[in-house]
Amino acid sequence: MNYYKNVFLYGFAIFSMVFGAGNLILPMYTKNFKFNKKRRAITRHEHNKKKGKIVSYIQKPHEESISKIATENMPRLTSMFSYTNEEYNYLWKNDVQAALNDEKVISKVYLFEEKPVAFITYTFTTPWYNRFYPCLNAKIYHLAVNNKYQNKEIGTKLLQEALNDCQKKSVCHITLRTTSHELERYYKKFGFKIVQISKVGGTLWKKRLTPHPLILLFNIMYNKIIKK
Repeated sequence: MNYYKNVFLYGFAIFSMVFGAGNLILPMYTKNFKFNKKRRAITRHEHNKKKGKIVSYIQKPHEESISKIATENMPRLTSMFSYTNEEYNYLWKNDVQAALNDEKVISKVYLFEEKPVAFITYTFTTPWYNRFYPCLNAKIYHLAVNNKYQNKEIGTKLLQEALNDCQKKSVCHITLRTTSHELERYYKKFGFKIVQISKVGGTLWKKRLTPHPLILLFNIMYNKIIKK
């Protein structure tokens, strides 16, 4: 009898300790979570109050800052493999810098208080079915933000700028590649869908702005031939 009584008392004591600690910890955790969430919101609000704008890339005033941003984000811009500093410099010159200086590529920079803190590069391509159905496709090459200015919706503004530009030009679909799994939720939020996953080339994403060209061609043929 004493054995069961002791088990009950010990169990009740442990339950009381856990329940009591829970009453103390849960409000503290909830309070801290709300405080951090509020602080992040205040930070974004303060950032939005300050002057920020999107401009076209200009080599001389922007190149040095963009080079630093590209270098610190190079693992995300290239592939999942690690590189040495020499290889990063090579990739900067032959990949990112080449795109920035290419006349066919649209390069835009986000200036915060007149300082480049992020950039995006993208281009428009003509698909093979253009002669049957006039259409353009778009490809986003690079999107990178200075680490000090992360989580301030700067990348979102640049991406939205590119999407708006694509809509103005009646682009059929937009593609991009990522090498970081952390960005999956981010691009899904904008309507991008995964179409291919590669260990070397990363993840290929696509966002369709208009119905598939075959569907459009079928509708045109249906309206011209069958309805007549």
